[in-house]
Amino acid sequence: MVCLQYEKSILPNIFVSNRKEIIILLSESRIFISDLAVAVKPFARGELEITTLNDMYLQEGRLNAQFLGRGFTWMDAGTVDSLRCATNFVCMFEQYQGMSISAPEEIAFRYDWITRDQLAASAERYGKSPYGEHLRAVLEDRIVL
Repeated sequence: MVCLQYEKSILPNIFVSNRKEIIILLSESRIFISDLAVAVKPFARGELEITTLNDMYLQEGRLNAQFLGRGFTWMDAGTVDSLRCATNFVCMFEQYQGMSISAPEEIAFRYDWITRDQLAASAERYGKSPYGEHLRAVLEDRIVL
């Protein structure tokens, strides 16, 4: 499991750290039926917290935490308003910076997980949409990394 963390606690009344936990689960597929996951108890508001499971993995020495620096942004999108804010941020960033925040096919291509032909097929599938144009730009080496 990899735990990525960044500024300001999501639960400031509980945690003393000034870091926010952003979780990317790269663990065994049985994580949610593991003995650890079954042992997680709800907080007072009745919700389970992934941070509890992370702490259990940490105590067992099975958690790899990495700190993200500048250039990373975490936005909670758990409400309609926060989802709207995150959407606006992504749109603004992509428009003004002229780059895509995330293009799964581009990532797969750059890591050699898919071939040039597969990337071209994806670009074709998206047609003349901005995303399809982005994938074509990747194919033509018009994207500066």
